[in-house]
Amino acid sequence: MTAPTNPAELYGLNLLQMQIDELLGEVRVPHDSVPTLQAALKKIKALVEATEAMPNKSYPKAASQLKKKSRVIVPYPVTDKSVRVGFQPPTKVNVVGSYAFQGATRTRFGFNVDVVVPMPDELFATESMGSQAYFSQRAFFLSVLAAALQADKDAQRAWDIKFALLRGDPRRPIITVRAKPAGQGSTDLDFSASNATIRILPALGAVPTWLRIVRRPDTDLPALTDAERAIITEDTVYTTHLATLHRAQQDCPCFRDAASLARVWFSQLGYDNGHDTQHQFGAFHWSMILVHLLQAGGPRGSRLLSNQLSAYQLFRGTLNYLATHDFAAQPVSLADAKASRPVDGSDSEEEEGNGEESEADTLESHQNAALGGLVLLDPSGRVNLLRTVPTTEMERVRFAAANTMAQLDDQAADHFMALFLQAADAPLLAYDHTFTLARLDAPLADVDPAVYASAPFPALVNAQRVQTLLKTALGTRVRLVHVACAPRVTSWDLAEVPDTHTDNDAEEDEDKAGHSGTLGLILNGSEANRVVDRGPSPEDPEAYAAFRAIWGDRAELRRFKDGSIVESVVWSSASADSTHLVIVDVVAYLLRQHFADQAPAFDYPVGRLYNTIQSPIQFKVENHSANQYVAAIQSFGKFVEFLRSLRHLPLDIKDAVPFSAGLRYTSLFPPTNLSAARQGAHLEPIEAHLVFEESSKWPRDLVALQKTKVAFYLALQAAIPRNRGKLIVEQLDLYQGAIGTGAALDVYTGEGYPVRLRILLPMEEEVLRKVATDSQRPLPAAAQAALVRVYEAHQTLYTRRPWLHGRVQALALIHPVYGQTVRLLKRWAGVHLLGELQVPAELWELLAAAVFLRPAPWTAPGSAVAGFFRTLDLVARFNWKAEPLIVDFNDEMTPAMRQEVEEQFRLNRNRIAEQLARKMQRNTAAKRAHPDQSAVAAAQLTHGTPTAAMFIATVPDLASRWWTAHEPRKVVLHRIVALARATLASSQTAAAAVDPSGVATLASGFVTPLTDYDVVIHFDPQCNPQKETRFDISALTGRSCLEVNTASSDAAQQPDKGGRAGPAFNGKATIQRIGLSPISEFVRDLQRIYADTLLFFYDTNGGLVAGAIWLPTVRKPQHFRADLALNTMPVDGTTGPQVAVNGPAILSEISRLGAEMIVDMDINRPPPSV
Repeated sequence: MTAPTNPAELYGLNLLQMQIDELLGEVRVPHDSVPTLQAALKKIKALVEATEAMPNKSYPKAASQLKKKSRVIVPYPVTDKSVRVGFQPPTKVNVVGSYAFQGATRTRFGFNVDVVVPMPDELFATESMGSQAYFSQRAFFLSVLAAALQADKDAQRAWDIKFALLRGDPRRPIITVRAKPAGQGSTDLDFSASNATIRILPALGAVPTWLRIVRRPDTDLPALTDAERAIITEDTVYTTHLATLHRAQQDCPCFRDAASLARVWFSQLGYDNGHDTQHQFGAFHWSMILVHLLQAGGPRGSRLLSNQLSAYQLFRGTLNYLATHDFAAQPVSLADAKASRPVDGSDSEEEEGNGEESEADTLESHQNAALGGLVLLDPSGRVNLLRTVPTTEMERVRFAAANTMAQLDDQAADHFMALFLQAADAPLLAYDHTFTLARLDAPLADVDPAVYASAPFPALVNAQRVQTLLKTALGTRVRLVHVACAPRVTSWDLAEVPDTHTDNDAEEDEDKAGHSGTLGLILNGSEANRVVDRGPSPEDPEAYAAFRAIWGDRAELRRFKDGSIVESVVWSSASADSTHLVIVDVVAYLLRQHFADQAPAFDYPVGRLYNTIQSPIQFKVENHSANQYVAAIQSFGKFVEFLRSLRHLPLDIKDAVPFSAGLRYTSLFPPTNLSAARQGAHLEPIEAHLVFEESSKWPRDLVALQKTKVAFYLALQAAIPRNRGKLIVEQLDLYQGAIGTGAALDVYTGEGYPVRLRILLPMEEEVLRKVATDSQRPLPAAAQAALVRVYEAHQTLYTRRPWLHGRVQALALIHPVYGQTVRLLKRWAGVHLLGELQVPAELWELLAAAVFLRPAPWTAPGSAVAGFFRTLDLVARFNWKAEPLIVDFNDEMTPAMRQEVEEQFRLNRNRIAEQLARKMQRNTAAKRAHPDQSAVAAAQLTHGTPTAAMFIATVPDLASRWWTAHEPRKVVLHRIVALARATLASSQTAAAAVDPSGVATLASGFVTPLTDYDVVIHFDPQCNPQKETRFDISALTGRSCLEVNTASSDAAQQPDKGGRAGPAFNGKATIQRIGLSPISEFVRDLQRIYADTLLFFYDTNGGLVAGAIWLPTVRKPQHFRADLALNTMPVDGTTGPQVAVNGPAILSEISRLGAEMIVDMDINRPPPSV
């Protein structure tokens, strides 16, 4: 390893090392730290060794007697009366695994303590031992142990004793012992505080001689299969593996800590969860790989890792090996070649000479017997540790290892928490697309039943088949295809009959057909949604036949522009938005074509989210799938060229710089032109700044400057008669007067897109800043505060929004699904009445950017659905009270800047009260000396140190003053977090459903509870010009997303019969009020008027309901003051006459102001003073 020399890199490594040391100190489980667990282990040992012997009996009879006596059902039902079983007490009990060599690690799932109980050799008769006899004897032996534990009263009160399956294999039942909740049992045996699971595993002391016999001529017993031999052999190596790990710990001081770090990492991926029947690979396999790397793995047989490396270096080295090594192409053996022995019976009694196989032959035989063809032989050379690991799981581990390595190499950010402290196993977050596969354990006609018998459970075989097909068919569309599955049963009570039913020998059973698996895809950028798959040439008959076998009737012979004639598959796309669902159509087709039983009701519930942002107005264009955002950008570009060509203005126009969400792909819907919108519909303008050539003649007086701007607008309006414009002046705030920035010019581009132009003058902001912060101007407090607001509004309009526009637009081009992610977030926020009134629209762009720029522990989202859910997860999980969120668009933030962010955050959180007190004291003294200057200090205090509920820092805004200084408020943030958590929970339930209930569950996350508001105002739909953009729940409960692209392109190109698709804009249309939304403006006015009384919530995208809550400050009476800007009424107080907010009068005012716009008003809680 090369030693780092960069100071920043050194600092990062030192910080990471300290974090790892602290983590290891917290997760280690020393034996002396859990005395009750030690007592429990001693109790188990005593009970097991004291168990009485039982004579051999026929299996059905012995099982029946045990059930009658102890209420324990043997977990391996066999009806063959010739099988005889008995019980002999074990002579010893061994603790193996990580706990035995002080390597137990406390993860979010707790930790396992493995107790191995060797079965006496006399239980297995050589002359009559077959697979049924062995597995029956093993299960009966385990059942007797379970009965002994259950019979002890202290153990019964303190422990929850169950059967479980080792790696999901019904032939390998085990006993799990967990402590009952604290206080239910004996305190001496209560190890619930440790969150440990004790696993009791039956074992063999040595490899029995009968295991090597292929078939004896004097018996009718069938020969043991390779899988059965492997299972029995695995029962003999527990202590061998413990000795191997113990030696590694002695030779490498940091081996134990490296293994602990790996266990934490695996647990965050969802591995090692109790008995963990869903995964065949885990931290144990990782530890054995590390053992191999400490001995070999390098060039020419040298060791790849040194014993002197630190835990972190060992962890990185093993991760890198996992990410790059193919255990199928390059099998690995931990055994010396001379020590390797075959396990397939080649040295049986029937062979002459007992010859040994070569190491290559041994590896090959193990590879043929392995489910995924992966080989990692243990030190004995007899056991393939990866025998049951399917390729789908191994590829997931390799992908996760490679991703973790990339994030550890990223020195620009601290990924420690994301990699080691954050759970990363939720499918909706981990994958770009997640599907649920029904009946994954249904047998396939073209699969040999022996293959199913060799796997722990049938679903594993089918999962690997699905993964292999999709990986081959999807090709470069995906980076990872993973199919996760689990057996039908994982654990059960001792008196229950386990549901180990498989479809291999059973009839169709509707109740058992619900067994399912999860298919996850991680996409490969723009390749994922291509509409054409090109195949081989007909001149290659083998490749041609293989291509046709995969694609069936969808494959067709086509000639392309480059002259090639090849097989191909073409997919349709109804719109630019639905292009992102092409890969979903591909997966649905492949599953229905090849796995009809596994996809009888295949659906993609969360894909319906795309329906919520489908543009309500389709353009009449030649290509119906054309990107409407691109069309608007191109139209604006032409308009800019037109503006530059104008020559009859006092100053030439240099440029028009846009800063509209519609031109950076993040507006809820694409920009709409006049020819596509119905008359009277809402047209959202494209906002842009006009940049004139430099001139020193612009006035420095703000009033004169604004009048000069208006003159330029009028001159520009006269110069563009073809694109008619209209001068607008927005309502000016109190004390804003003639210096505000309300004037603008609304025009149309040649294609009919509305544009709102504002003149940008760099010197204007400097003049405003001086006026707003001039301490020598004697102004009242309200006037000075209004000036500060004008200055901040100017900064937002002319500096902040253009800066963000450039960064967001670049990010949307790098990650095409980023724009859709923001749109889904805006739709979700609007549905829950979290519109721009309380939450800045730019906030969602920043939050989504944080997910794409720093995606750890995952890769950057490859779908809008993944980006949407990860952003909600960020909102729900992030500690907004204790941490700042840094959004670094171009990796420009230096360590010094990050330190400044931390300082600003601490000032904002911890010192704000002290700072306010000091400033108020100074203001009081200043008021006595200079009464006229007190307003200046008050205004600076109000706007200089805001307390941000969400502290989001960017490079030019290290103090989080730009977007979240005032909104959202704390009460709004709490609601956002609560709704995000609820939506994530309902969506995860919906994604796992295999029936129509998933759709309703998903829709529940987009229904906001109106009862939480004190007042609910209902508006008349006739007053809403945004009818097309209003959310409709049928978008989630209606047609499936799989039907979006099935409509023919001809139908998509037909003009709307409602008259929305008309002729192209010819420049003669009557100019209309751009951006007009009466209900939105009315609610904004209400918030401005009652800012000190009510907090209003509204969906600015066409909502028909507004919610409001009374502020806490108005719920109690208070003393009357002359500056109390509230509608109050006198009340009797405890300390004399007081006033209270006149709630009924305020509601009456709102009703009168709304007039016919309001159709109803619900009062969920009585207003103050009632």
